[in-house]
Amino acid sequence: MSLAADLLQQAHHLLNLDSRRPRQANLRRSISTAYYSLFSLLVDAATVAMVGGGLERKLLRGYVIRAFGHRSIADVCRGFAQKNPGQKIREVLAGHEISDDLAHIADTFCSLQNERNEADYNFGRSYAKEQVAIIIDDAKIAHQKWQNIKDDKTTKIFLVALLVHQNLKTSR
Repeated sequence: MSLAADLLQQAHHLLNLDSRRPRQANLRRSISTAYYSLFSLLVDAATVAMVGGGLERKLLRGYVIRAFGHRSIADVCRGFAQKNPGQKIREVLAGHEISDDLAHIADTFCSLQNERNEADYNFGRSYAKEQVAIIIDDAKIAHQKWQNIKDDKTTKIFLVALLVHQNLKTSR
């Protein structure tokens, strides 16, 4: 099982850890873990797409994976969620459409990131188990939709953009 799948499973586990009255700490960690499951899915796919898979590339993937930034990924995802990425990405897309599934995944990433920030830093907010279950289900749906599009040309461009976006913003 991949790290992304393990993290999604862990989010479910944390959600259901307390049978009667869930502890806020478990609900908050569940939200954060759901976010990291999608983050891990995207970053791992992008790294494999650029560097390749297999044991002989494991160290290189570990090196490349550290170059991804949460904020930069969110910037890319906002553009893909609206089916309106930046000009440089549009040029590379060369008329290829952003699928509804990819837009949904990108939108879910942004939503999960916002929820994670709330869960990790807004101590005044309380969560109900039902709210957290919806957030985890959103992550699960994104994982499922990923299987439909992971090999699409537009998806490959999206994956590269996740890493190079920050540099593209500053280049001419």
